[in-house]
Amino acid sequence: MTLGQQEWRRWQRSVAGVLLLLWAGLAAAGGGTPVLRSRTPCSMPEGKYAEYQTRALQQWQTDDTAAKAAGLRLRPQSELLPALWSAADYTERNKYVGFVCERLTYLSDGLEVVAFFWHPKKPPATGKWPLLVFNRGGFGETFKLRPNTWFGFYTYVHAGFAVLGSQYRGNDEGAGQKSPGDGDVRDVLNLFPLAQELGGVDVDRAVMLGFSRGGYVTLRALAAGAPVRAAAVLGAPRSLASIAPAAPEMSKAVPVPLLVLHGGADGSVPPSEALEIWRQQIAGGQPAQLHVFDGDSHGLTFSQRERDAEVLAWFASHGVM
Repeated sequence: MTLGQQEWRRWQRSVAGVLLLLWAGLAAAGGGTPVLRSRTPCSMPEGKYAEYQTRALQQWQTDDTAAKAAGLRLRPQSELLPALWSAADYTERNKYVGFVCERLTYLSDGLEVVAFFWHPKKPPATGKWPLLVFNRGGFGETFKLRPNTWFGFYTYVHAGFAVLGSQYRGNDEGAGQKSPGDGDVRDVLNLFPLAQELGGVDVDRAVMLGFSRGGYVTLRALAAGAPVRAAAVLGAPRSLASIAPAAPEMSKAVPVPLLVLHGGADGSVPPSEALEIWRQQIAGGQPAQLHVFDGDSHGLTFSQRERDAEVLAWFASHGVM
């Protein structure tokens, strides 16, 4: 990246940050409509370790079928259970001691949309947590966010992040119609003024993580100027052509350092998509890193620890922690 490009990126981030601060400041001062509409605590649902293992084995069957249909080879089922969280890890994550889950509603394009907010109970020594915006994958109610999504993002809140994720409009009793590749992108951008109102969140140290459809939403939000220092996408497609033909294909670099993770046996989104996203970043002169996990699935089921460690290291390398 040239010096001129670096200066241009700094200017873009400064302008975006000022606009967000102005927006939130006007709302707080009564000069605009507050974004936050409701805020209620939520708790981890009870679960049994054996059920967790059974669900993972069932998902393996689905992933294996998809991989074979795509001409790919998923790692054998015999390797799955050792790759999962241990019974002790599972119990610790479900107890969720020292951390908080909240269900929010907030305004996006005038619609009351649902979001979830996970964070440590105690504020850090700096007074604020760095913000991680998570963009979920899937479509409809089946794939909606829940209090225990990624164990309430235990690994990330344990590392000191506050995690904020939109349910997207039209889901989980949120207002509006489902709008993949369009309204969902604006719902994500509207999380930033929401974060300003929540308290304890440092939006100047924001990052973004997107999974599957949420990876596409992440790319779109970054291209639209989402004020984050770095981002990561997992199992991300460059388009939503099969369900949202009008949504544009992402064919250019985004102006943010990008980590691209993908399963080598992903039967849902071809691994070639990850390679193209990475190539686009490099061609556009943007920092990028690619890791395709050999024989792994769409959700990197076999590599959960490595996945989270790489994401956290990527964010730390860009001055967030």
